[in-house]
Amino acid sequence: MFDDEPAAPKRREIVLGEDLYEFSVSDIDERVAQLESEIARLKEERTKKQDNRSQAENFFKT
Repeated sequence: MFDDEPAAPKRREIVLGEDLYEFSVSDIDERVAQLESEIARLKEERTKKQDNRSQAENFFKT
């Protein structure tokens, strides 16, 4: 079947420690934004897990 929507450009996989010589400034800016977004997502998940653990510990204390 044919798709009316053009394919989204593939995002380059982020590899930690990768040589950045070939990256343009806009590539680096995009990469920074992706990493900042991922860091925020990780921090949010960590907070949820800490809250769940605290609730469980409080439940079993009583």
